Amino acid sequence: MNWINLINIVLSSIISSIVIIISISNFSNEKKDIKKFIKFVLILFPSFVLIYTFFEGVTRLSFNIVMMILALYFTLFNKNISKCVYYAVVYEIFAFIFELVLSLIVLFILKLDLNTYANHEFSVLFSSLFNSIAIILISKFKFLCKSVRKFEKLIVKNNKEWIYITIIVVLMIFLMTFNRYNLGNSLSYYINVGMVIFVFVTLIYVVYNNFQKFKLEDKYNEMMEYVSKYEKIINEQGKKNHEFNNQLMVLKGYIKKPDKLKEYLDLIIQEQRGGQNYDVKQLSALPDGGIKGLIYHKLSKMEDNKIKHYIYIDNNTKNIFESKLDINTYRDVTKLLGVFIDNAIDASKDADLKEIELDIKTKDNSVIITITNTFDNSVDVTQVGKKGFSTKGVGHGFGLSIVKDIKKNNKDIDTFSDVIDDKFKQTIIIYYK
Repeated sequence: MNWINLINIVLSSIISSIVIIISISNFSNEKKDIKKFIKFVLILFPSFVLIYTFFEGVTRLSFNIVMMILALYFTLFNKNISKCVYYAVVYEIFAFIFELVLSLIVLFILKLDLNTYANHEFSVLFSSLFNSIAIILISKFKFLCKSVRKFEKLIVKNNKEWIYITIIVVLMIFLMTFNRYNLGNSLSYYINVGMVIFVFVTLIYVVYNNFQKFKLEDKYNEMMEYVSKYEKIINEQGKKNHEFNNQLMVLKGYIKKPDKLKEYLDLIIQEQRGGQNYDVKQLSALPDGGIKGLIYHKLSKMEDNKIKHYIYIDNNTKNIFESKLDINTYRDVTKLLGVFIDNAIDASKDADLKEIELDIKTKDNSVIITITNTFDNSVDVTQVGKKGFSTKGVGHGFGLSIVKDIKKNNKDIDTFSDVIDDKFKQTIIIYYK
């Protein structure tokens, strides 16, 4: 081996090692640590030099993947072997895609034979540079990185499907090797491209179906969780009905003792206002369907976050919702409630005093819904409602963009927010004729 080839291999190995750790960090959203980066490069760089010097074809590719997995195992993923294997394969898939793109450039733009290009002194270095730039750029796409991480979760959930995916990946690795070392004429190239397209279409189809399946499964699991909580509410209501009968007997016994009777009645009233059967009674003023189910759902979230809630719903609400609002307005109101109550939960769960008040009342041909919540004093609530702002951090405030779109497109709905007595208040006004 001459010095030019050695320099070519060394530079390619350095570039590849650095790009691998940066791109995989982007794909996996792992925290960037300079010490881990240096350790990774020190492990992988000499390994790549030896592999590129003494091996070719499938053997070279196999050793590359093995060493990449080992380097990730002792650095970025802290001995999590499943993540190491997964992201090493992800990287190789993208490397294969851009190797394919490079082959197209060599064949159709540069008008070179692939064997002639492969024998060029700096072909390895040029390929490394091209692939590195392409992979670094594509690893900056947040949507793609998010999909890669979702696919990892899918694999964890369903090991049977992973067997099929593994077979596809192995096939792609062999195709990659075939593309790199054995394409001597255009017919072989087009056969290779056709096989690759088939593999990718199949893979995308499998991934899409699994995403949809698990999305539906998660939805039903969530529904079952809330159904169980509603059953608990119903059971509690049954118990309270039984207690109520007992209380009537006690009240009967206090008929001749007015002071005791008043004291006991005050106690019962207080329990009823703070208990679940008070919530049930208030929510009965809403029509069956989306809004009642949504509020039940959100009450469960409040309970999970230990947020105290107060509800008041005007008795006229059910009739107005059923007879005065069209289906589109009803749907928009449901969306608005979902966004506003979620905002209230996120803000109040970090406050010293965790409280949310929901008030629905009718007035002058309108329904007025207010959601009032306590909040952490460190949050600048004057910024709430501006696109992109959220108490949860950058990128989580786009629920309020939905609010603005509804307000813009539905003239029967108005919304606004303000701060009153150290509480944040969100208001929805629905006009009807």
